[in-house]
Amino acid sequence: MGGSSYAVKRIEFFGRQVKICLQNNNGPCPLLAIANVLSLRNELKLPAGVRDITQSDLITCIVDLLLERSKAFEGSGTHAADYARNVSDVFPVLQKLTTGIDVNVKFHNAHAFEPTPEVAVFDLLGIPLVHGWLVDPQHGPAAAVFGTRCGADSFESVCIWCVSACCLAFPAGLHHQCWYKMAVPAPSGRCCV
Repeated sequence: MGGSSYAVKRIEFFGRQVKICLQNNNGPCPLLAIANVLSLRNELKLPAGVRDITQSDLITCIVDLLLERSKAFEGSGTHAADYARNVSDVFPVLQKLTTGIDVNVKFHNAHAFEPTPEVAVFDLLGIPLVHGWLVDPQHGPAAAVFGTRCGADSFESVCIWCVSACCLAFPAGLHHQCWYKMAVPAPSGRCCV
């Protein structure tokens, strides 16, 4: 089978037969995760008798579901317009779901992400995203540095905090060993930022 289609398998799930899509190659594939969650919830209907499905057809099934859900907002004015705008914002992202997506986590909550069209796909489909990059709130210095930051701001904060912690942990002259362990070049001159 080519790289643009997935085998479909029937499984028993809580006493009922459900079709799930199988990964054809190793690597991230949020599209399959979304399709299988929706299938297990009995919300995504794959075509009858299908033994494999193309990426394009799978994306079409998800688009159809998003458009079907928009009918629930008909006549609700602002909610309908917001939903329609959110759905149109995620359409360009759907193709990215076949290879992986970048998300920016916030370190204070396992469900906290920077709002992006990629995250909106999951939100619109009612699929919670969860990450494990949490800072212990009882570790005051780390919690103060990371707070609710995300994205490039978080990365920069992480680097500065790691460098500072390293400088405090190692006596002068040993900081190059610390930098070596971090796999980044040691700064010239004084260690601490």
